[in-house]
Amino acid sequence: MDEKKLDQRLDRIEKHIEKLSVSMDTRFEQTDKRIEALAISMDARFAQVDARFEKIDQRFEHLDQLIDKLATAMFTQFQEVGERFDQMDERFTHVDEQLEIVGGRVDGVYRWMDIEVEQRKQLEDRVSKVEIAVAI
Repeated sequence: MDEKKLDQRLDRIEKHIEKLSVSMDTRFEQTDKRIEALAISMDARFAQVDARFEKIDQRFEHLDQLIDKLATAMFTQFQEVGERFDQMDERFTHVDEQLEIVGGRVDGVYRWMDIEVEQRKQLEDRVSKVEIAVAI
């Protein structure tokens, strides 16, 4: 009897092992399916991330182009401003020269006026001397 019980127990253990084996196979298959689904989902997510990075790269390229255009425009504008300052310097130099000429003429007029005043004073002195001489 012991042998029979032992056989029965072994049979039950074998059946239980078979059930566990089938259950484990089923779970492994389910896990494999989940892993495959997860891999597909991850591939899709990575594809989305790659697409976003590509858009970011395109935006950076566009930004680089805008920065280059801005730098070129600023360089051109600074050159034009520099040229205009050079023109203004030339004009100021010309105006300074003209002012020096005018200043020289004004000095000439002052000298002429001083000479006129001095001549008048001398003439007044002479007239005063003549009046004194005539009055005596």
